[in-house]
Formats: sequence, C-alpha cells, structure tokens
Amino acid sequence: MAISTEVRRAGPYHGNGQQTEFPFNFKVFDSSQVRPVLSVDGGKTETVIPSADFVVTLSVDQDVNPGGAVVLVSPLSIGSILTIISAVPYLQPVVLTNRGGFYPDILNQALDRATAQIQQLAEKQERALAVPATTEKTSEQLIQELWQVKDSAAASASASASSAKSAADSQSAAAESAAAAKTSERAAKSSEENATASKSAAVNSASASATSASLSASQAALAKKWAVQDVEPVEGSGETALYSAREYAKRAGASTQIAVKSKTEAAASASSAAGSASSAGSFASNASTAAAKAADNATTAQKSQAAAAISASAAAVSAKEAKDAAGQSAAGQLQADWKETNSSAKSFIKNKPAIPAVKDLVLKVGVRGALAGYETPVTAVKATTITHDSPDMQAVAGTITAQSPSANAGFTKVVRLDAETPTVVLSANWTWAGDTAPTLKKGSFVVFCALNGKGIAAQIKGA
Repeated sequence: MAISTEVRRAGPYHGNGQQTEFPFNFKVFDSSQVRPVLSVDGGKTETVIPSADFVVTLSVDQDVNPGGAVVLVSPLSIGSILTIISAVPYLQPVVLTNRGGFYPDILNQALDRATAQIQQLAEKQERALAVPATTEKTSEQLIQELWQVKDSAAASASASASSAKSAADSQSAAAESAAAAKTSERAAKSSEENATASKSAAVNSASASATSASLSASQAALAKKWAVQDVEPVEGSGETALYSAREYAKRAGASTQIAVKSKTEAAASASSAAGSASSAGSFASNASTAAAKAADNATTAQKSQAAAAISASAAAVSAKEAKDAAGQSAAGQLQADWKETNSSAKSFIKNKPAIPAVKDLVLKVGVRGALAGYETPVTAVKATTITHDSPDMQAVAGTITAQSPSANAGFTKVVRLDAETPTVVLSANWTWAGDTAPTLKKGSFVVFCALNGKGIAAQIKGA
C-alpha cells in the first residue's frame, strides 16, 4: 500500500503527571520499530526510555490506519518532554527467487519499508547541524567553537550584570544626593535673609546633582540592554549588529544542542556503513566458493564423457564379434541358435560372443557427460494418464489425469494442452505449484515432476 504522509515523528508531548498513553500515526512493521525518547531538562539532552518502562500498541491494519500508541508504565511527570520517533532497521529482508512466487503484497511492503527508511533519515537530517560545503571545518570543530562562544557570552553576561549593578548603585547614590540637595535648598531658603551667598551656592549644587542623576539613570538603562535585551540588537544592524549577552548565550546553547545530536546521528550512520561493508565481503567469499565448485563439476563431467566413449567403443567391438559369428553361421559353419546351451548339439554356437546389455552401458552414478538427442513426441492423444512409464513428451487433446506417484521413482513429464478447454485431474500426493490451480489455456505446457511419492504440476504459457 502507499505511504501518504512524510511524518516519522510524534510529539513533543509535555507531561502533566497523569497522562500515560501517547499516540503516533506513522506506519511501522513491528512494535520494536517505535522509539520513545525523554527529556527532563527542557530539550537540552534526551535519553531513550527502556523497553521495560513502556509498551507499544499497533493498529491492526497499518495501511488503512497507520500507527498506534506508546503506553508508559508510569505517568509522564510535570516538566518532562516525550517524543516518539521511527526506528525501522536499515535492512532489506525480501528475497525474490527464479520461478518463485511474485506477489504484489511483498513488493508493496518492500517499497513501504524503503520509503519509511528514507523518511526516517530525512527527519534526522532536519534536526542535524550541517556545515557549509565550502568550509574546511568539521562538525566537531564547529561544536568546539560554539562552546567557546557560549562560554565567552556567559562571561560577557556576567560582566554586564556587574556593570548594571554598579550603574544601579550609582543611580541610587545620585538619588540620595538629589534628596540631600533639596534638603539643603530648604535650609538655604530659611536662612536666605542671613546668607544670600549660601543660597546661590546651594541652588547651583542642586542643579548639578540633578544632571548627574539623569546621566546615571541613562547609563543604567543602557547597561541593562547590554545584559538582558532579547532578539533586537542593542547597537547597529545587519552584519554589524551587536546583541545582548543573554541573546548570544541563547544562540550558543541552541547551536550546541543541535551539534551534539548531529554527532550522535553521524556515529550511528558510520556504524551502519561498516555493517554493509562486512556483508559485502561475505557475499564476495561465497561467490569465490561457488566458482571453485563449478570448476570441480566441469572436471568430473569431462571424466564421465571419456568413460562413456570407452563404453561405446567396447559396444562396437562386441557388435562386430556378433556380426562375424552370424556370418559364420550363415555359411554353415555354426548353428544359429543363440539359446542352445548343450555344447554337443549341432545348433550350439561355439564362438558365441557375450553381448553386454544396453542398460549396463549407461552410467547410473556420477556425471554422464554431455548427452544430446531428442525423442519423437506422442501427438493427437485424446486422453492420457501420467505415470512414471508415460512418454516424456506428448500432446493431449482430452483429459489428463496424474496418477499418484510411486514411492521409489522419480520422473519429469511434459504435456502440451491441445484441447479447447483443457482439463487436468491431480490424484493424491499431487499439488499445483504455488498451491493454487491455474486457469488452463490451450497451447500451453504442463510440467509434471515427481520424486519418492510426491508430485508438483506447473503450467507454462506464452503471452
């Protein structure tokens, strides 16, 4: 069936201290291919939940209703984050053989598995830290630089905080000075009649203190921006923009987390590549062994062919001796009674050669060599019964009955179906290839193979 969604992850789910069941809607082929991961520090780090702490329930039909649910043994605690990801193994278990079953369901499952694996890699890539193709830095070097930036930003944030505190202290001191100036101003006014000069000096002092307080407040506000302002730059814009210590610390922390995850995924990919290389080496070794066995079989075939040639030569000599004996008998020198065993009888053939049986000239063990030839097929048969004594090849225009095969015999028979509506009847211990009776077609061939009491029939047809 088709996979109609690119999603290979569910969540994140935030714990409330009560919920234990969390759904996912991506197709998997086994409950072991679902991996729940847990974070207890706001997503900075994560761990895979042990299999003893959860169970996976799957929908019965993963094609119509893909997915299922992860059920935790204990509720997800407040502050914890749960994400469910796909964990389909990077393997290809489907094996198709010559003349074997070729079923659409198997092909659909294989294609679905490959699509799930691709989507799984794409989901991981979306969360990975990638360096530009033109850089010479590795991801590990970039991670180290980000950690250094984070540490530097943290130090800057601490220094800015100290500056902000100093500015705040200065602002407080300035405020206290302003209050004192106002007090002096009131005192100066009360003594104005006796100290005009002191009043003028007090007024000037109050004005200066107010100016100092204003400047201190402005510096304190600027120091606060350099310490904690979010998103917007404190100074400049574009490539020359400068941000607060808090903003730099946030960016450094986020980049570090992504980099650590990317490193972990890269290590897993390297392990998978090593496994694939090992499998390739094993396949190469098997191929070499098979080639050596093929060479040994070829040598054995040559030896058997030579033995067959020797047997044929011996048969020719025996035939010549028989012909000579028959000639002498025709000339009156011998009686031509091959069955006579009495040596005193006139019909006894004294020079009768031993004629070997044809069955003794055919190899019954080992390779027979390169045999070639053909037989005259039986044609125009109305109906027939298939046994070990049937002709090897025949054309049948009627019903074909496969008799239960003998327990100690093996044979292969080929029948061409000439009937308009062919009929094949299989007796006990016979079965159709694939366990399903085919729709028989005129002009096609049916092959009957039997060995030790069991038989299989298969139809071979053209377009």
